[in-house]
Amino acid sequence: MVSCLTFRAMGITIRYLGWLFALVFGIGLNRAGLNLKIYLLIIFMILIATSAEVSAHPSCLCSANSTTNTLADELPSRQFRASERAADEVVRLILMADSLIRIQLVESARPVVHRAQALADSTETQLAFNHQLLLAQVWAEVYEPMRGHAILQSLLNQTPASDKLRRCILHDRIARYINQTGQFSEAEILFRQNLAESQSVKNDSCIALAYGGLSMALGSMGRRAEQAKAALAMADFAKRQNLTEMEATGYNLAGYAFLQNHQPDEALLYLEKAAELYEDAGLPVRTLSAQMLIAWFFYTEGDRQQALKWYRQSLRLAIAANQKSSYCNILGCVGTILGETGHPDSAFAAYGRAIAVGKEARDYFNLSWIYFDQYKLYDTLGDYRQALASHILHKQFSDSLEAQQFRRGLNRIRESYAVEQQLKNQELLQLKLRQQKIISWSIVVGMALVSTVLVVIIMQIRAASRRRISEMKGRIADITQRNLRQQMNPHFIFNTLNSIQFYLYQQDKIAVNEYLNKFSLLIRKTLDNSRLHSIALKEEMEMVRLYLELEGLRFKERLTWRIEVDDEIDLIEMKVPAMLIQPLVENAITHGLRHKPEAGHVLVALALRDDHIECLVEDNGIGRDAARAINQSANPNHQSAATSITETRLALINELYGKELMVTYTDLTDDSGNPTGTRVVMTLPFNYAP
Repeated sequence: MVSCLTFRAMGITIRYLGWLFALVFGIGLNRAGLNLKIYLLIIFMILIATSAEVSAHPSCLCSANSTTNTLADELPSRQFRASERAADEVVRLILMADSLIRIQLVESARPVVHRAQALADSTETQLAFNHQLLLAQVWAEVYEPMRGHAILQSLLNQTPASDKLRRCILHDRIARYINQTGQFSEAEILFRQNLAESQSVKNDSCIALAYGGLSMALGSMGRRAEQAKAALAMADFAKRQNLTEMEATGYNLAGYAFLQNHQPDEALLYLEKAAELYEDAGLPVRTLSAQMLIAWFFYTEGDRQQALKWYRQSLRLAIAANQKSSYCNILGCVGTILGETGHPDSAFAAYGRAIAVGKEARDYFNLSWIYFDQYKLYDTLGDYRQALASHILHKQFSDSLEAQQFRRGLNRIRESYAVEQQLKNQELLQLKLRQQKIISWSIVVGMALVSTVLVVIIMQIRAASRRRISEMKGRIADITQRNLRQQMNPHFIFNTLNSIQFYLYQQDKIAVNEYLNKFSLLIRKTLDNSRLHSIALKEEMEMVRLYLELEGLRFKERLTWRIEVDDEIDLIEMKVPAMLIQPLVENAITHGLRHKPEAGHVLVALALRDDHIECLVEDNGIGRDAARAINQSANPNHQSAATSITETRLALINELYGKELMVTYTDLTDDSGNPTGTRVVMTLPFNYAP
């Protein structure tokens, strides 16, 4: 035993001496790239062999084997307990996300289900079948149905053909996901196939679900008569099998189909049946949904009193069930009805409560239409100041809703990127571990050469550090430059879509068609050019021209423009940074001319200087101070994204390529000091290093 400890102490001593030296000189040797490394490696291999012999002394092997056997016995039980704890945590997170969805807090449920999925993936947790079904359902509820579809497809691939019941359940769920993603015809085919399979296994729940899914797919395609027929078949079958909840669901689907098919008597009959059955079954959330649909039915039929009665009845259910979005929707509908029936004060009170609940639940959809209805009521009463304020808020929440939907689409891209980055980080960590092992062993040999190479190593370390810091700064600046160019895409696209929305409101199909043709060409150029460091000046000016044409279509006679280019400028040969001029033109129109009651004019002029192009963008708008005051009154936190991004990009170009480029703003005034427009001059580099 003493011998074993002695040899182990020798091995540990050698190992720690190596680490100590690594802390002082290891990084220097690795960076220095000395030719002595080959010689050092040979000596090092000899020392490794000696150290291995010390560690492998027979007196150490016996105790090592006994220790290894003990650990081997304990390891499976430890791994099992850790896996069991991870599975419990994953299930807890899934149930928490499902609970948040039930009280209509979808945005809060999304990060929870992401944590559950990440934990399950990292620990390779195998969930039970019902928990996997719930996880797939939660993914659908947080607007990421493809993740749920992937889980179900994996379960289906693992389910043997002999287990027909489980396959029927999975087929029904997959068909619903396909229908949710807009593939209605494919969903109809799958539902009909699943109906036949469910009838063959004689499972009542699967048969009823297949009828219900088929009804939803037919309704999505606008085939209302067939939708009602399938829904009534579901209700009839569920009634014979004493499946009360599914019977009510069938009546609810049928009532909705008749409502959409303008058959009010049948719609009311089945909707009331559904609400009664849901209430008898003790399902408050389903009852609430059915009662809200009945209230909407009476509203569409013009019976405001009955609609108000049903909305107030459903309001109590919404409060009891903590359904904030439904509560917001009901209060908004009550406010609209009260306003239409000559009770504006009560209407505004209901709108106020609805808005407070909607903001708490971040329900942009309901907030958007409630502000719009409030705007119409103020407009009817002649209170145009409040009407304008309500319309602005309606537009803001409408834009927020669009942005929220856009972010949901980006979530999938971010997740893929995060997974890729995680794999790269793991590979980098493994590489670093291997390098550390090599360094730690090679240092033992290098200790003999410290006295002769110390000065050289220190000098090379300093030089290499300075070089790497300089390279790192250049890479960071380059990456930042790329990101800033990419930020211009959503900013520009969002503003241009507002112009298209304007024509849609005007119902000018010819103008919309012409606008979309030019918009598609501009978007293609924008997306192509945003990936490049530099583009031909001709391409940049073509984008400016297209943008001015689009804005000219929008403002019509209220906007004129002119582009002037010096004859000495070679538009094809000269290269400039992409997407620098268009944001300035956009600012001139958006902030300078949009609020001007008379016709406005924009001048874009390019002049050749010694080592740069001078770009002038001039407008005869209301001036920067007036535009800033208008923006602050509409949105106190407003900041011009195009201006800040352009200035930041120019600063980075100056840092990277040693330029002295800048943007200067001049407020134009008449003899009396009144604002007459804004002149922006930007020094634009050409043929700069990519």
